Amino acid sequence: MASRNPSEGLFADLVLLNGKVITVDSKNSIAQAVAVKRNRIAKVGRSVEIKKLVGSTTKVIDLKGRTVLPGFTDCHVHFLSSGLRALREFKIPSTSVKDVLRLIKEKAATTPDGEWLIGGDIRFAHVKFAENRWPTRWELDKVAPNHLVFLHLGPHIKVANSNVLKLANITKDTPDPVGGTIVKDPNTGEPTGVLRETASHSVRKLWPQYTYEDRLKAIKLEGMKCLKRGITSIHEIVVNAEEMKSYQDLYLRGELPLRVRILIRIVESSINLDTLLQLGLESNFGNEWLKIGGTKMSVGGGISGSNAALYEAYSDEPDNYGVIRIPQPLLIDLISKCNENRLQCHVHALGDKDLDLVIQAFEAAAKDTSLKELRHRVEHAGCWLFTPERRRKFRKLGLIAVPNINFLYSFGDGVIVTLGPKRTDKDIFPLKSMLKEGMLLVSGTDGPGLEPCDALRDIGTAILRKTEKGVEIDPTEAITVMDGIRMFTINQAYIAFEEKIKGSIEPNKLADLVVLAEDPLTTQPEHLKDIKVDITILDGKVVYERENA
Repeated sequence: MASRNPSEGLFADLVLLNGKVITVDSKNSIAQAVAVKRNRIAKVGRSVEIKKLVGSTTKVIDLKGRTVLPGFTDCHVHFLSSGLRALREFKIPSTSVKDVLRLIKEKAATTPDGEWLIGGDIRFAHVKFAENRWPTRWELDKVAPNHLVFLHLGPHIKVANSNVLKLANITKDTPDPVGGTIVKDPNTGEPTGVLRETASHSVRKLWPQYTYEDRLKAIKLEGMKCLKRGITSIHEIVVNAEEMKSYQDLYLRGELPLRVRILIRIVESSINLDTLLQLGLESNFGNEWLKIGGTKMSVGGGISGSNAALYEAYSDEPDNYGVIRIPQPLLIDLISKCNENRLQCHVHALGDKDLDLVIQAFEAAAKDTSLKELRHRVEHAGCWLFTPERRRKFRKLGLIAVPNINFLYSFGDGVIVTLGPKRTDKDIFPLKSMLKEGMLLVSGTDGPGLEPCDALRDIGTAILRKTEKGVEIDPTEAITVMDGIRMFTINQAYIAFEEKIKGSIEPNKLADLVVLAEDPLTTQPEHLKDIKVDITILDGKVVYERENA
């Protein structure tokens, strides 16, 4: 057997040469080449320097002028649940109720009686549909009288037919659950089939069960979609032991497709805070592939279903002020316990009322201890109604706002209708103001079910600030491309306590890299979403390579 040359240990395992390396370090330095040893970045610099680390076994990638960035992170996803739904559900059109009913009728004709027809997913359906309303159970009954029909009109609004309501024991006498609304006909009191927020939970329990293999397949399916867009890390929201186990098993098998930070929902979940506290779990328990991030809870509803809690009613629904899903005393108790036990909080809040409730709860928790050490987050804060005063309170408490830049494009037109012009002329995604005030900029998609995870698309939106219909929203709050890149790289690493090991291309950091076909710093903003990802490198290994790249 030939002996190995001892000098080979001095050479890199992987080298990328002749490119533009946007390091995202503290100076936003630009280099030409990167050397990787095992799963870490060994050296960054000029190609002539990095070539010296090429040995006989080194894999060399000639970038030919292409651009390298750190791997992207999406810090707010519903990964497994979205993947499962992709395996079973059909997409419904966003054009009209009439077109939805036509599709369901076609599905019913080829599906045995008694089975489920589960469809989705669009947001602001009542704004996008030509009829400017949601379908009703009676309309669904006409086209599928012998089936169980359940539609996702976004994550916060569902519509069920009469067979589903009967199975779930939802009648005119059924009271609204805490944090939800069973919409009823104002004349007859009968349920219309529209279920807001927690009102749909009793139905979900009746769905056909997914298998263990379904869950693993869903994670790997969505993982590959992310890798194709250069996303190497996610922050995943889980709600039960089966989801937790699925990620653990994939990790143990060596099949976890990307790095995962777990956010454990502790309200509206089969997991509660007391269970975590009894186990003694703290944030950041785990390793570089899979770790506990903290707890997730939702105070108000979603803006896309007109359920976020507001002080003034929705412009198109004068009796609707949204819903509160967690009473204030409970919210204060949960946040206080998390903080005392070193669990980072991730609290959902979109409306002005639920934003203030969250601020007040953190203020109460901060009376006896500092909050800043745990880098607590408020999910969706920074999207709408994020006034200078609310931002000031966030800074004082050390809270991190996590807006969803993709919402500006996909939600913008709907929000203009539902909130009205007075509430949508300012304080909407005030990104530039947040930067000037010293706030950290990050973003998560809330995908991938409704919208794919795509950092390049969202960087473009943060610059263009245009809705789907082309309405420009406060262009003075636009940020630069480099600010956008940091928003999905080093800033994401910071909120996960990982800024020392990822988020920039520097020696000793994890070798998670993405090679782009074009340079985002010189690409027109409207074309950022179209930039191709040629290669994705995770843990020092090429895990995706575009064909013919």
